[in-house]
Parts: sequence; structure tokens; C-alpha cells
Amino acid sequence: MINIEQLSVFSINPYKNFLYESTFRLLVSLDTNYIPLGASIDGVPAGAIVGWLDQKAKIALVVSIYVSKKFRRRGVGTALLTAMADSYKKSEADEIKMTFVSPEFPEGLQAILKKLGWSEPAPFIHTFKMDKKIMESPLIRYRKLGPEYSYLIWKNFSADEREALKNQKWYPHNFSPFRLDENEIDADNSLILKYKSEVAGWLIVTPEDEETLFYHLAYVREDLQRLGRLMSLFLEAGSIQIAQNKYAYAAGRVNAKNTRMVTFTDKHLKPYTLKFETSYESGKQL
Repeated sequence: MINIEQLSVFSINPYKNFLYESTFRLLVSLDTNYIPLGASIDGVPAGAIVGWLDQKAKIALVVSIYVSKKFRRRGVGTALLTAMADSYKKSEADEIKMTFVSPEFPEGLQAILKKLGWSEPAPFIHTFKMDKKIMESPLIRYRKLGPEYSYLIWKNFSADEREALKNQKWYPHNFSPFRLDENEIDADNSLILKYKSEVAGWLIVTPEDEETLFYHLAYVREDLQRLGRLMSLFLEAGSIQIAQNKYAYAAGRVNAKNTRMVTFTDKHLKPYTLKFETSYESGKQL
């Protein structure tokens, strides 16, 4: 018989091998946004699942799920996912989602999700990692800009200029450079693009780890997008990163629904990446 229990800091250790180290640290730090559940058979730990509630969006996310190889094909995965969905039905969540990073979505997990009424897994985000070899690609031509363009490093972007940009309406809110806290931003590598002395775009960069900068958020004014100005920003930031010689790698992501950008990435960026992964997403209304 499968037994499901909500784990606490006192009962989580037997399930540690079923969790990512980073997730385990969050759970033992008593972060209340996370819900960990463990599954056991005859008292032996068989698997674990961790959920996180985005209270603002009212979406529950499955952060991780793992079933011991010894106990697979015995309904443990089904029991864990069912119990997690039931837990969030009692909260304010309207939907539960899962993402999975892999060359392809695992067939076994896909079969479980289908049985439980989750949506067909579909590509969600493409993530990539590269080094300075990108500067050897034909894309380098986009770095050349006319005299009407200029760059400004984020740390030199004045308070008055920032306030003026906050009040402008030409960019979508979800691409605002002010979505991130100032202490998250690498102010030496993030850039502002100006066109005829007016702000026309930006690239906000954040540290991912000691070796990698994550090219987190970028936007260019709509009338300049098809001129390759977004790529100009990436290449300029890359050249600054290389010159500083602090971070060896750059990472980024592309929304799988942005077909134009996906096509561009496949053709021009993918051949120069060190790692390219796809996140698949599946979900269910609660």
C-alpha cells in the first residue's frame, strides 16, 4: 500500500536522495511557499514531490518529482501527483503546472499525466549556454551600429532617466527593466540602448552562478526590432563580459511560442551553444 505524507524538517531526511540539493536546502529552511510530499511503501521511502504556490498568479507549480527505480510502475507517481493536486485544491490555486527539462518528455511521466487529465506536454522554454565562441559567428555584423545609436551601462543610467522611462508606455509591462530588484541586476554588464539620444531598448543581466551571467530580460522598441538591434545588445554585452574576464559563460532563454525567435535561435545561435535544452510544460485546472 502506498502511503503519502506531507514532509517536515523532521521527516524529510529519508527522502533527501529524491530531491535536488537546492530544493532540499529550501525545504529545510522552512520556506512556507513550498509543499513537500513523500511516498512510502511498507515504510520504505519510494518517491517524493515538491510543489510551490505562486500566490499572485494563483498557480501551483510542481518543482520536482522523483520515484525510486525500485518502486516504479507501481502507481507511486500517480499517487504523488494526485495528492499534490488535492493539496492545492484546498488553497487559492486555480491551476497546477509542471515543467520538465529534457531532450524529450519522459514517456512514463507523460502517460501518468494523460491518465490524470493533464494537458499534452508541449515545449515551453528553450534555454542555452555559450562562451566567447559566439563572437566568431556571422552574427557579429549586428554589433556595428550607426552614429545615431549609443549604449549606456546600467550603473550609469541616472535616477532621472530611470524615472522618465518608468512613465513611458511604448514597452510591454512584462518586459519592463524595473521588474527585477536592483540588487539582482549586474550593473556592470546590463545595458541601455539609445537611438537619437532616446532610450530605445535594454538588456538586463543577472549572475546565475560564479561562472555564468544570465541574459535575463531584453526588449527593443518595436520599430527597431527587425533591424537586429536586439542582437546588437546581446553582442555588445557579450563583448563587455569577455573584456571583464569575470564570467566565462552566458546563458539565456527563448519562449517556445515565439516562433520567429525560435527559428532565429535554431539557425544562428544553436550551432555555437555549449548546451541547449527544452523545458516542456503540462498543466491542469483545479
